[in-house]
Amino acid sequence: MKGLHHEVINVHKGVYLLQGIYHVQHVNSYHKRLKTWMERFQGVATKYLDNYPFWFRFLERYKDLQPYDAKRSLLQDMTRRANHITVEYLRTV
Repeated sequence: MKGLHHEVINVHKGVYLLQGIYHVQHVNSYHKRLKTWMERFQGVATKYLDNYPFWFRFLERYKDLQPYDAKRSLLQDMTRRANHITVEYLRTV
């Protein structure tokens, strides 16, 4: 419905890597980082539940940069393309 492609990795059959890019460990690693990050909230507001993954992704994108470089990259990204996508828009798509 949203135009997403789902790749199945069957770990019960010993398959952990698919087409060289889909690796179950990537998913496990991302999930662990997200779970650890969300523990600080001691629960989440269901009203804003969709915003937490967006916020986390935003922080992940610039985490390896020094503060000055992160600010500079953020400003460049904001001016490079129009960002008219909101959570409400994504819910309707």
